[in-house]
Amino acid sequence: MKRFWFSLIMSLCTISSFALAMVPLIQLTNGLADLIYSDTDNFSIEIKLIWFLPILVLGIIEGMDHLWNKRKNKSSFWIYPLVTPSDDERERAITANASHTAFLTIWAAVPICAGAMCFYPLFVEIFPIYPILVVLMIPLIQITVYYLKIRRIFL
Repeated sequence: MKRFWFSLIMSLCTISSFALAMVPLIQLTNGLADLIYSDTDNFSIEIKLIWFLPILVLGIIEGMDHLWNKRKNKSSFWIYPLVTPSDDERERAITANASHTAFLTIWAAVPICAGAMCFYPLFVEIFPIYPILVVLMIPLIQITVYYLKIRRIFL
């Protein structure tokens, strides 16, 4: 059960850290757009690297945990924080059901997020990272549904 909660928290933190790391990239593109539309000879663009700190710390934590648990089980690095239990027939059935439900959730979440993108022109000046948050809602919803379904194995 401890591994389940760690995996859920690390998955959610990964999505949140990625969203934070996108903030300076949005600021960079806004700076480049201002540069293109202005007629100045001198220009400077700056990026604040502090926004990349959470994803760097999270990467170090996940890397250490992956190396620590690599001796116990042979899990792939690319799907590492995800819990995919498949020890017996019951766990495989629950995992398949959770994966199926998470896949079906995408079919509901994507049109909602696409509809939410219609409101982006209203928030472009106030909230420039709105598209990133809307797009990252899709994996956030998918991971939450997957873990809500798969927790039956650990109860």
